[in-house]
Amino acid sequence: MEEYKDTHKIVICGAPATGKSSLIQHLSSKGFNTFEEVSREIIQDQIANKSNAVPWEDLNAFSKLVLAGRIQHFKAANNELQFFDRGLPDISAYYFLSNLTVPSEIDQACRLHRYNQKVFICPPWKEIYCTDNERKESFEDVLKLHNAIKEAYLRYGYEVCEIPKGSLEERFQFISQELNLAHAK
Repeated sequence: MEEYKDTHKIVICGAPATGKSSLIQHLSSKGFNTFEEVSREIIQDQIANKSNAVPWEDLNAFSKLVLAGRIQHFKAANNELQFFDRGLPDISAYYFLSNLTVPSEIDQACRLHRYNQKVFICPPWKEIYCTDNERKESFEDVLKLHNAIKEAYLRYGYEVCEIPKGSLEERFQFISQELNLAHAK
């Protein structure tokens, strides 16, 4: 097992529309350093530019853009506690879901850039689920993607900890307890 040098880099992952971004915003409002998801912005840019580098048209082209953005966030993080809206293994999950081989560039990045061993996953939550221009997955697809994301993190040697459904503050308190954050804000 690889050594986890970046124990201050905490990933909150999960399928689309599971409350990850809201939780990241809540953590930010409490004074924690956070990195927002890069996929939504990339999809918006690709749609605006009439490019097919979106996950439902060209997974490889889209994944390369996401990979670059997530590596940039990873490298920009300092030695303080940082929360990431998704991590590098999330990219692999889309390949697992499609029964495709993960490109070596993505696999190597997942092995090289290590987050805290404990990764938090937001479960599918039908009551808050919705689609939009960037979220096209059906709820059934979200369930499948959730399993693929969990599988991806497990394959890369992470411990996957499911965040119970609840208010933002309840979910924050759960994460604080799991990380033993004595200074929870």
